[in-house]
Amino acid sequence: MKYGDLKAMGLVNFSPVGALESVLEAVHISTGLPWWATIAVTTVAIRTALVPFIVKLQGNTARLHNVKPQLERLTENMKLAKETNDTAALARFSSQTQELFAKNDCNPLKSLMLPLLQAPVMISFYLALRDMANLPVPQFREGGVAWFTDLTIADPTYVLPVASSLGFLAIMELGSEAGGVAQPKAMKNIMRVMAVAMVPLTMNFPSAIFVYWLTSNMFTASQILFFKAPAVRKFFNIPQLMNHPKPKVAAKQPGFMESFKASYEGGLAAKQKEVAVAKDRENKMAAQKLRRQNRKRI
Repeated sequence: MKYGDLKAMGLVNFSPVGALESVLEAVHISTGLPWWATIAVTTVAIRTALVPFIVKLQGNTARLHNVKPQLERLTENMKLAKETNDTAALARFSSQTQELFAKNDCNPLKSLMLPLLQAPVMISFYLALRDMANLPVPQFREGGVAWFTDLTIADPTYVLPVASSLGFLAIMELGSEAGGVAQPKAMKNIMRVMAVAMVPLTMNFPSAIFVYWLTSNMFTASQILFFKAPAVRKFFNIPQLMNHPKPKVAAKQPGFMESFKASYEGGLAAKQKEVAVAKDRENKMAAQKLRRQNRKRI
């Protein structure tokens, strides 16, 4: 195989998927690795390039967790202020929330960093490998290893889809890649059902896709364990997670969207109050001017 072969097959273009296909071709030709190893090496390289962003996200998640009690109180106060239509209190609590975020260098919006970074990569890998297997790229037929030598077909033993599902389960049990505390039990149960459902839903996928998924799962699991080590967290300046006492009366905890909505509405209320104060000032000045004019006439 030589450079340009994938383009000649109609694969490489200027889309993210085409760019990834070009990268896979370059790695395969320059290293001489078989296709299964090419997919694995490229996966590890791209995931490694994203580690600096994961470090920032881990720090943000830890700091958000550590200010959770204060954030919950402010969120509850903002909800009460909104219910009573107290715009002054809503603006004050919103300002305190923003001060809390600024003081602790954290923000719920930064939690969106992980899906925004990883989703394009995951989708591009899936589409690129699917297209290369379905075409197929001739070398894919002998580019596998062990029992799945043909990367263009599904694994007849179903070992790959089962292993991929187990890897997904392992990651879920280990914890979030972004750090933070464990997921709620209800969410874990949903994810467990999804992991089991993955087997019948993906068992007919080409083996090439599972090479990517398995490599990515192993990288993610290793990364989660790596960033749990106290020495690693200290080196990267990631705060340790505080153990907050559980409230005596169980209450619904504010989620990301609830905190963001309350903060946004508080900011909007603050702006409305600012406009109202400015308008009131203008009205007072106009009234004073009118009184002065009336005195002059008298």
